[in-house]
Amino acid sequence: MGSTSPHFLVCVAPDMRFFTPPIADSDTSERLLWSGVCLGALVWLIARQPLVMPSWPALWLLAGAPVVEEVIFRLGLQQELLARLRSAAVANAVTAVVFALAHALSQGTWQSLLTLLPALAIGSLYQRSRRVAPCIAVHAAFNAIWLTLPLIHALPTFLS
Repeated sequence: MGSTSPHFLVCVAPDMRFFTPPIADSDTSERLLWSGVCLGALVWLIARQPLVMPSWPALWLLAGAPVVEEVIFRLGLQQELLARLRSAAVANAVTAVVFALAHALSQGTWQSLLTLLPALAIGSLYQRSRRVAPCIAVHAAFNAIWLTLPLIHALPTFLS
């Protein structure tokens, strides 16, 4: 496959310097960004139509949200703050707070505070690796734990 061959789920869009991380393989990052944008658009279109699958929210939390949110918050906001600020710790903290505030819009303040520590951990991972794929995987794992906690709590009642 040459560099001009089509890639999975890549949208054609103008160059956006805000989202392009200063790493050697920026072509891959740009493809990942636009793949996330396309995925977000696809999810928005699908969400407008009722689905028969009862597990749609779980599927979104395990697959869609980690990709979309990590592209926005790591490749977008955190990368830009890392480029502009002298402190990686401050860039991570600001990104984590904005991440928690964004979750406050949909989950309420109390629950959004629970996203702050995982967001700091994922931001720290991004700081070290400058790769979004591990961040997506960890985000999906955190969401899986979040989805599993109520099931674990209900398990003793279910078994009795």
